[in-house]
Amino acid sequence: MKKSKPIIVLAIGLVFCIISMFVSHAFLTSGGTVKINELNLAIPSGETIHVYEYRPQTATVDTPAPAIIFSHGNDSTLQSHQDYAMELSRRGYVVFALDITAAGMSSPVLSASTVAFGVYDLVDYVYYNLDYVDNAKIGIAGFSKGGNNVYDTMMQYGVEQRETPDTYVKRVAAALIIDPRFLPMDGFATGINVGFNAGSRSPYANNFTHVDGYLPGDLSVKPEMKEFINLGVPGTFSEEDLTDPNVKVEIGKIYGSVEDGTSRIVYNSEYMTHATGLLSKAGIRDCVKYFDQTIGAPNPIPAESSNVNLHLFFAALGFVGILLIIAPIALLLMDTEFFASLKQKPDENGEPQVEVKTIGQKLLLILPPLALGFLLPLTAVSFGQTTNKFLNLNGNPGLNTWFINAWQNSIVFWLTMNALIALVVCLLLYFLVHKRNGITMRSVGVYASVVNAIKTIILAVLVFVLCYLVVCFAQYTLKVDFRFQDLTFPVMTWDHLLLCMRYAPFFIFFWCVNSMNMNAFNRVKGMSEKVNLALCVILNILGLVVVLAIHYAKLYTTGAGLNNFMRWKYFTTCLLFIPTAIAGTIINRVIYKKTHNVFVGPVVFGTITTIFSTAVMMLPDYLY
Repeated sequence: MKKSKPIIVLAIGLVFCIISMFVSHAFLTSGGTVKINELNLAIPSGETIHVYEYRPQTATVDTPAPAIIFSHGNDSTLQSHQDYAMELSRRGYVVFALDITAAGMSSPVLSASTVAFGVYDLVDYVYYNLDYVDNAKIGIAGFSKGGNNVYDTMMQYGVEQRETPDTYVKRVAAALIIDPRFLPMDGFATGINVGFNAGSRSPYANNFTHVDGYLPGDLSVKPEMKEFINLGVPGTFSEEDLTDPNVKVEIGKIYGSVEDGTSRIVYNSEYMTHATGLLSKAGIRDCVKYFDQTIGAPNPIPAESSNVNLHLFFAALGFVGILLIIAPIALLLMDTEFFASLKQKPDENGEPQVEVKTIGQKLLLILPPLALGFLLPLTAVSFGQTTNKFLNLNGNPGLNTWFINAWQNSIVFWLTMNALIALVVCLLLYFLVHKRNGITMRSVGVYASVVNAIKTIILAVLVFVLCYLVVCFAQYTLKVDFRFQDLTFPVMTWDHLLLCMRYAPFFIFFWCVNSMNMNAFNRVKGMSEKVNLALCVILNILGLVVVLAIHYAKLYTTGAGLNNFMRWKYFTTCLLFIPTAIAGTIINRVIYKKTHNVFVGPVVFGTITTIFSTAVMMLPDYLY
């Protein structure tokens, strides 16, 4: 690749990042009418919670505004739900989005030392300290585990109301629980409006009573929702009504009185799954509707009016920009004297070695990697569950003292087992076919020296640091990040970064094996480089695409996808792996052509993709 090409691609990637930064900031601040403030609040337990405050210009001491406190869920950070904050704040609410304790940039606690992981304390901070907030109009909301944080806060208020009625202060006017694990709510404090939302395709709706003839996620016929309404408005549904599917909950209807704090409202956002709840237009619309109905927006805008899709596009554009700059940075660094030894020697044969002429050779090119591509999604659940059998920390399965996030352990075990299987297949093909055809490991780039291995690690660190500087600039200047759903490259605390990087060897190993297959033995003599690269991309993702197409088609038509409904997270992980697989295939090929070594690219890309895959994990996992 000529030196000008990396510079051009680098420039394009940086332009994408710059466009993403400023346009995302414009959306999140509603054209500059909302200011994003970063807070680090000390709470009574001694920990610190990291908070973004989205404060409209209209929220002043003279015109105090209602406030909404929003909690993210498992394996998320406050940025995961920034579209909720965007839509609420542009309607005049002051929004406080926190990293709950042990997540993001909040304190990395090892025990549940505060009610609702910081939500309860954040409510107190807003209620007692901010004169530009109308503390008679404070709402709380949370998604998934965040919904359970709202639940825990309401239960604590219930305890205070019952046990210390003389000192109990009502700090919350309305609470919205979004797509959590359902728990009984009869211990909630009274006098507070409560809403409940679960997506019509959410796996958590399967935890409710099954009603024949209806989608598992149809809340209108669930006895639990009728009982929920009865808690606010006793007698709305009789005992017979609870189990009669012909007597339905009216979705979106206000049951009870908002003024008296007895209202109960059920939402059932159409086609929202648990994974899409982070960015679902329907879920965000229903959140806006709820607080419009129970608190009232200072700047009324129809709930259907949304900037979500546009913001998501520009946030993803920045993520693409980061992917685009990885290979050019690596290539330009290799043009320096220190890294020059990593480049292909002039006398090395960098041309493809594998020939594909006969039908048998064509089948050997296509079928093994295609089978391995299908194996990846088909083993996600089985391999992902295996860590529970051999890892355990104080009775908590799936983790240990070094790797303390069970979900990330599942991911790396799944990838590692697939990489081991792929490595065995690769070696069998080499010894049975390629070696007999005169191909050596070195001739296709499967080799390493100690000196160049050290330089490769240094190269990976430098590429990571330079990419990290870009995201630091975005976050510290404009309070934006680059993301595609939960694929993100965020600013982290040093401790969190080091914990994430414990997983780097596993991701690097996976991509090294993938590079051996795609670059050493799937790079074909006489085939156009563009065609060959496109073929490798297809082989890497086709299995994922087909299996996920079946899963999501089944999910959206029947309300339940492949496998147990609570295994949804594995399929979401497979879905997010598709853009990673496309990027990894291309980046590793570009670097391979420069180095004629199958390992340099995977070490660089594997280091960075470790952050993509682990940055939002919460520590330690067993707390949640």
